[in-house]
Amino acid sequence: MKKWKSNLFPVITLAMCLGLAACGGGRKPLEITVVNRTTYPVEDIRIRETDGKDWGENRLETTLAEGESTKIDLGKYTVEELDRGFQVQFYGEDEKPVNPNYDPDTATILENGSFLIFTPPDVSVPVFVDSAYDAVVCDKKLWSSML
Repeated sequence: MKKWKSNLFPVITLAMCLGLAACGGGRKPLEITVVNRTTYPVEDIRIRETDGKDWGENRLETTLAEGESTKIDLGKYTVEELDRGFQVQFYGEDEKPVNPNYDPDTATILENGSFLIFTPPDVSVPVFVDSAYDAVVCDKKLWSSML
């Protein structure tokens, strides 16, 4: 009888661990901060997984003026989904792309807590991701890339 009980404990423990793993234990939250440095108001931001078919809804509640930022909760993703990246579309008040040179099919790798920074149309890199954001440092990077 004792042997039966001692064998049952590891089986129950293993079953509980597998059950917890199946309940989304491998999914990580993804919240980013979007920063508008385009020199234009941004009214519409849509973000999807790289292999997604639908752009979904506008992620902004109000227009994002030049210099403003906002946090966006994108949900939870597996490591594999995060590694594939995301695609981003952003439009101005006229419903046209803020940066006509930007290709929304480009994969952008996002991490929880990262900053997605939209740059002015005359900068060669229209969107970049950073782990921190400081307006003064960002201005130096932007101006040096325009020279």
